[in-house]
Amino acid sequence: MRVLVSALALAASIAVAAPASAGNFIFTYSGTNPTNGAFTATGTLTTSNTATTVNGRQAFLITGITGTRNGSAITGLIPAGTDFGGVAIDNYLYATGPYLTDAGFGFSVAGTGNLYNPYYFGGAYQEYVRTAAGADFQNTSGITFTLTAVTGGVPEPATWAMMLIGFGAVGGVLRRRPSVATRIRFA
Repeated sequence: MRVLVSALALAASIAVAAPASAGNFIFTYSGTNPTNGAFTATGTLTTSNTATTVNGRQAFLITGITGTRNGSAITGLIPAGTDFGGVAIDNYLYATGPYLTDAGFGFSVAGTGNLYNPYYFGGAYQEYVRTAAGADFQNTSGITFTLTAVTGGVPEPATWAMMLIGFGAVGGVLRRRPSVATRIRFA
């Protein structure tokens, strides 16, 4: 029994000490703006692995972004709290649709100096754009937004440690268990 308790305590300390891996989500959104034409953004959002409750819903904080918008590389995530059209972006991704709120997330694109803010408002996904010259406009015409979770194939180190300690504990208990001889009587 002491072995089992020790193994469980060790597994719990390893699980607490090991950092959780981040979640990854593939996003794509596109649409057409009458003034600026068609646009498409696609990439990967990296989030914290720990969900928090925001506005009564489960959400994950976006911690990183890679991808492209209209063929130009996305260079980074804009910090939460940055004002876009009177709304501070929050960089939260929600576990169920709609995946964004009116705050959405923000990113910059190489070579343009523009800042982009996809968000969800009034029953539709939209995009707010701040140009390098400081002009702001909204892309609101027919935006589609899709999100797909990327499932990881490799367990976290804490998962491996807990599994190995569990097998060791079971093996230790079985090894110490006395064997019982069974007699068979024939009549």
